[in-house]
Amino acid sequence: MASIEIAPLSDRLTDEEIEELGGALAAASAPKLPKGDDGVKKVLSAGLDEDTLTEFMDRLEAHEIACDIYLPIEFEGRVEVGDLRAGSVVTLMETLAELKDDFNLESDDEGDGDDEDEDDDGDDEEEEDEDEAEDDDDDDDDSVAALVERRLQALWKVFSAGAKRALERKIPLHVRM
Repeated sequence: MASIEIAPLSDRLTDEEIEELGGALAAASAPKLPKGDDGVKKVLSAGLDEDTLTEFMDRLEAHEIACDIYLPIEFEGRVEVGDLRAGSVVTLMETLAELKDDFNLESDDEGDGDDEDEDDDGDDEEEEDEDEAEDDDDDDDDSVAALVERRLQALWKVFSAGAKRALERKIPLHVRM
């Protein structure tokens, strides 16, 4: 079961791994991690569909920002600690802003001319039945695509709100799959 949460690094990393992360960040010329509230843990979204999260992470990967942990500092690239990748929540926010159009979050228009409606003066009922059957198949495809799009939009909103909270509270954002 996948989830997105804000939590201290100690929730996911050992003390040795946190030290290793600090060294990797120093090597990447990143600023030191700010002192956030170590007791704060907030699950932003639990029980996420793993296929949807994987697709979302693939889109982040195309921008080389897909990570397991997003740190509340600004730096370029990603660092690895153990089997986890860490990146900047600031870079995540910039990438989310770029992806906003991809998820159709600025416009509420659906089906901008994708549907072909042709007026036919013929009265052939058989042809109309075939058209209706094809429309039903298209509706099924459209409904699945629309469902996936709505899930990706919802996930974008969770990531966006989570990134803002993580930065404000100076606590890492965790993606668990």
